[in-house]
Amino acid sequence: MASEHSPVDPTGSGGGFLDRYQGDARFFGDPDGSRANIADFVEIGELRRSSYTRSREERVRVVVGRKGSGKTFFLKKLKADLKVNTSTRLLNGEPATVAETEQTELMSTEHVIRVAHWFDDKILTEIWQQLWGRAILSSVATHLLHNRDIRDVLSEEQESHLRRYFGPLLSGATWPRSPFVTIRTLINEASSRRDLLRSLENPLWDDLEGYLGYLLEGAPPFYMIVDAIDEEFSNAPMYWMRCQKGLFYEVMRLLRHSRLGARLHIVISIRDLVLYSVFRSEHASRYVGDPHMRVLSWGFDAARAFVDAKLARLDPTLWRGRPSPPANLQEWTGLKSITNRFGNTEDLYSYALRHTQCLPRDVVLLGNVLGPAIERAGIGSLTSAEFKAVIENIARLSGLQQISVAANQMVSDEIPAGAAAHEYTDSYLSVKEYAIDRAAMLTGILQECSGTRISVSEMLDLRTRAREILGAPDVGTILWQNGLLGLAGDRGGDIFFSLDRMGRLTLPDSPAGYVFHPSMREVAGLEPKPPAVLWRV
Repeated sequence: MASEHSPVDPTGSGGGFLDRYQGDARFFGDPDGSRANIADFVEIGELRRSSYTRSREERVRVVVGRKGSGKTFFLKKLKADLKVNTSTRLLNGEPATVAETEQTELMSTEHVIRVAHWFDDKILTEIWQQLWGRAILSSVATHLLHNRDIRDVLSEEQESHLRRYFGPLLSGATWPRSPFVTIRTLINEASSRRDLLRSLENPLWDDLEGYLGYLLEGAPPFYMIVDAIDEEFSNAPMYWMRCQKGLFYEVMRLLRHSRLGARLHIVISIRDLVLYSVFRSEHASRYVGDPHMRVLSWGFDAARAFVDAKLARLDPTLWRGRPSPPANLQEWTGLKSITNRFGNTEDLYSYALRHTQCLPRDVVLLGNVLGPAIERAGIGSLTSAEFKAVIENIARLSGLQQISVAANQMVSDEIPAGAAAHEYTDSYLSVKEYAIDRAAMLTGILQECSGTRISVSEMLDLRTRAREILGAPDVGTILWQNGLLGLAGDRGGDIFFSLDRMGRLTLPDSPAGYVFHPSMREVAGLEPKPPAVLWRV
């Protein structure tokens, strides 16, 4: 059952919720890749076992990873590298600068759900692929017409032809548009499934694709980078997965296009769930080992290397009189090891990182919260209790975020099939308090479990309780997909979704039982059961 515990407050400020998580970006930087300074990018050689260590970034068309895995920052670095490559030009900005996709241009979850409710599940991915294809063509055309830095590709006659014959597909655009604008427009202008199909099947789209291929044939390569597609993913994961899956298929189709493939390079980021779904389809063999995909897989070794790389880059003002930055966590904290609650001596990295998801965003947050505590105590003077308290706070924040995502997934699954037609989808999505209530109810159900390790029978009870209280048909799968529930293994070698070699989207059977992520001790008060969860080590 849940246990009460009061961690030591490392802030010295009363231990309020906001006090514990405020952090200080002076140490490890901004955890948001869209705001992070490109100068803070950790050099490839410093990350010995992460997906950043591979070469030929200019070939990448699809960047895959979990939330917080560094997709946005990877694309930001790719843009910076492309700017200095004189053989390429960027469609979404002048050669010297790169324009980011404006947040106001993005689709909403309501748009995604509306399309899902209009079409049968069997053809939904195909519809999204078609939508993305039309949107990309429209975006390319608006850039050719209105982007001053690439208009020299067109002759006056070609520009006139593009405006005259394809103007109706561009919805009066007077400025370069992103694909998001066209998708949003197509959906908003349709009042039914039939309306949208009529727009998508306009034969002018096929003519536009052929004409753009002709126009770009003699032009330098153009890169269009489509990021932030998963900003709303956590609001309705299963709906957004189909949207992203359609985008993936369209990008790969354009890559193989006889004319456009060599000149138009669409680079996107998608969630790992999407690629898992692709690999479980009949098309899996086509994409396995494809050099145009970069999967940002992070584990313990890469996260540890990232911690050390960040420490090496600490500003000299944070060295506190030392001649050089701390080389590792031991030097930074002054602790050699930690005795965990089972009485076992544990390495600092093992103890700290297994309480996170071992993602770059987690590491940055860890450094930004741990840094102020060390600054107050003095480098090399942190106590074991203070270190544990910081890690507990990091684990709690990570767990709360994942519980929130799981609750949002349950809320989106509750939306009736006719909600889009009757325009009351927002009744579910816009009321954040409803999702918060669902998160609290889910946490309450988890608190009924006996501890961090549960048997098969307890898992059945958990599923039953979730169906009764939340109406969730399979809470186990939702927890599995969000990294909160794993399969019990031998000697602590537990398997969580991100490390599942079989890429199973639904929670697999596990005769040895199941194990909760260590963060659930902090979120739901689950009593730890031996052995310690060493799933990342």
